[in-house]
Amino acid sequence: MTVNAIDGKLFSALTKIDGVNLSSISAILGQTKASSGPVNPVTSGLQIEYYGGSLTGGNGAAISTWADISGNARDATQGTGSNQPTVVDPGLNGHPVALFDGSNDNLQYTNLTAPTALTYFAVMKCTGSGAHTLIAYNFLGDTAQWRIRTAKNELAKSGVASIGLGSTVLSTATFYTIAVTYSSPNAAFYLNGAADGTASSAQTFTNPLNALGRNYNGEYFQGSIAHAMYYNRVLNGTEITDVFNYLRTLWATW
Repeated sequence: MTVNAIDGKLFSALTKIDGVNLSSISAILGQTKASSGPVNPVTSGLQIEYYGGSLTGGNGAAISTWADISGNARDATQGTGSNQPTVVDPGLNGHPVALFDGSNDNLQYTNLTAPTALTYFAVMKCTGSGAHTLIAYNFLGDTAQWRIRTAKNELAKSGVASIGLGSTVLSTATFYTIAVTYSSPNAAFYLNGAADGTASSAQTFTNPLNALGRNYNGEYFQGSIAHAMYYNRVLNGTEITDVFNYLRTLWATW
């Protein structure tokens, strides 16, 4: 079978089915869904990307798999039904989003190493108070935990210390596009395409990332995630602007 182009995006030819990894096919299908709109303009260092438009099943459907559209086949999965987030469709700007209950909903992925430098992006609405993890490691601490705490964008060394927080208090009724970059000791926070504070804290991480929506100690995300991305490097200013514009076109949060 040969696939030349889907939704206007060229893919390499698939010359046979036998031996093709099913998770790779899933990632391709996810990319196809996203490519009906704009395509991520920055792929260097991109490790995971979860896009709400790839969610299927309709409003209220349980999410057992969220396809990774980065091309790395790191689909986020949850085999326990009671721990699965659900689809809200339409959720934001005509696209589905994933709803996390703040009690036990989470998704897990594999094959990432401990971060040394990073850039996180998310389109999300946090509806709870306190602390709510977006990306972390669900077995142990000592990794680059990204969360909303005291209604602000925060990066922490999980189980050890806060690295810093963004400046803006986020409303529980509003979707935002947020980001953070970190290369020890420097962290920079972003909100809806604009700078939102900096911090300095020298930290190293020993554990990988593997969870969306929870930390190792049972700190879960409450609210909706429309898009989540992780790069294993610090993006430069032009790249950050380009990714924000990509997400703005998809989700129109500002």
